[in-house]
Amino acid sequence: MYNIYMKNCIFWVFFLFALLGCSILKVPKIFNTPKEKRPKRILLIGNSYVYLENFKYSKKHVLNNSPEILQLILGNRYYVDYCAGRGFSFKKHFDSKICFEKMKDERWDIVIFQEDTREMMRDYRESSRYLGELVNRTLGAKHFVMQNWNSPLYPFDYPRIRQRSIVLGQDYKTKHIPVGETFETLKEDFSFLSDDKMHPSVLGIYASAYTIAKFIEPTLNLPGDSPGNYELDLQVSNKLIVIEDNHQIFGDTHSDIVTPSILSKMRQLINQKVFNKKAQIIYK
Repeated sequence: MYNIYMKNCIFWVFFLFALLGCSILKVPKIFNTPKEKRPKRILLIGNSYVYLENFKYSKKHVLNNSPEILQLILGNRYYVDYCAGRGFSFKKHFDSKICFEKMKDERWDIVIFQEDTREMMRDYRESSRYLGELVNRTLGAKHFVMQNWNSPLYPFDYPRIRQRSIVLGQDYKTKHIPVGETFETLKEDFSFLSDDKMHPSVLGIYASAYTIAKFIEPTLNLPGDSPGNYELDLQVSNKLIVIEDNHQIFGDTHSDIVTPSILSKMRQLINQKVFNKKAQIIYK
């Protein structure tokens, strides 16, 4: 009788420990929500054109945070995460254990791939092959390829980048997000590049995030598009101002004036000049 009693005690002790262990696992709340109630999940896979940070005096300074700006633009109907590394190509993402862990989750609704421009132009076949591998790791999601912008430092022109990016996406029936088209079309209206002539300025960060958001959600109607409603633009501009300050810390003399009215004006021009009927034929 005593032995039966002890066995029962041991069983309940182990059961309670198992229950406690499950309760403290760090599983994102978003993944524990029933599918019909949870927001759509977006994973951005790219390099410093997507996310960039640097350190000075052991303190981290974020210089590009497109995922955070994209999250603000899209709102709580979406959940945005990313896997990005400085100079990362599709091949490096394929070899990355961190990215592998995120991709294998298999619960992403949308995956956006952004290739290193120089790698794509240097060896298109390799970029295409590794894009296929990444697509296979995220089956079940909708796949997009983000088109890069041109840099004065590149030995090739923008039309070649655009064409290569479009073809790259078509290989695996992925849709092509025309971020580079936004940069090229509005380059006389806004300064989208920072001092290094490669990475986006804070206005470039917003232009990139909004182009992605508009492509994913064509009916997107942002606060600020309507007269007198600019609370979200104010929140986004404050985030961009912090990033602009970080740029100054690392010696970037480029300075953008970021206000809700400027963001609203940029959206209007993107809608008029980039997301027109011609663009819809090319990119969709």
